[in-house]
Amino acid sequence: RAPASPTFRRITFGKGSVEGAQFTPDGSGVVYHASWDGRSPQLFSARLDAPAVAVPLEPAGGQVVGTHGGQIALLVPRPAPATGGSAAHPADTSSVLATVPHSGGTPRPLLDAILAADWAPDGKAFAVVRSVGGRARLEFPPGRVLFDTAGWIRRLSVSPGGDRVAFAHWPNTGSTNGALLVAGGEENVVTLSDGWDAVNGVHWSPDGSEVWFTAGRTWG
Repeated sequence: RAPASPTFRRITFGKGSVEGAQFTPDGSGVVYHASWDGRSPQLFSARLDAPAVAVPLEPAGGQVVGTHGGQIALLVPRPAPATGGSAAHPADTSSVLATVPHSGGTPRPLLDAILAADWAPDGKAFAVVRSVGGRARLEFPPGRVLFDTAGWIRRLSVSPGGDRVAFAHWPNTGSTNGALLVAGGEENVVTLSDGWDAVNGVHWSPDGSEVWFTAGRTWG
C-alpha cells in the first residue's frame, strides 16, 4: 500500500523568512521564529484554526528547538561572543539553551555553550551539540556522547521512543555536502542517506518508523 500523499497548509502570511518552527504539544498551534518585512527576528505563536492571527512573544530572539508542557525551548543568542570556540566552530559558545512559558516571558537558562538542541518527546531530556577541543559532539542526554566529529552537527530530532537521535552531519566544515545520520539504539551510528547539500528540517514520523528531511543536490 502506497503511503498517503502529504498535504500542505499555509500558516504564515508575511514577507520574509522563517528560521524555525515547532508544533505545540497538543498539536493545536505552532511556535515559530521569523523576520518579516525587513524587521528584526521575532518569536510568534499561532493557532492552526486561526493562523493569520500571530501573537508576538518575548523574548523576541531565539531559535525554537522544542515545546513541552506549556514551555518553549529556545537557543538564545548570547549578548557577546564567548571565548573557547574554534575556527571550525566559531559560534559554538554563542547560544544558551533556555525555556520560556508559551505565553512568553523571561527565559530560564538551562545549559550554556550549546550549538544545536532538541527536546525529547517525554520532556525529560535534551539532545545537544557542544564544541569540545575544536570538535562537535552530540550528547543525549547531556553528558552522554553519541557522536563526535571535526565537522558540523545540526538539525537534531529525538525519536518518539526517546532512544535515538537523527541529525544532519557535514564532515567538512568548508563544504555544505552532508548526510542524514541516526545515533543510538543497537547500532550506535547509522547513515540513512548521503550526498546531500544543505540538509534541513530533520524530523521523525509520528510512529518512529521513518525520518523526514529536506535537502537538495548540487548540480553542474
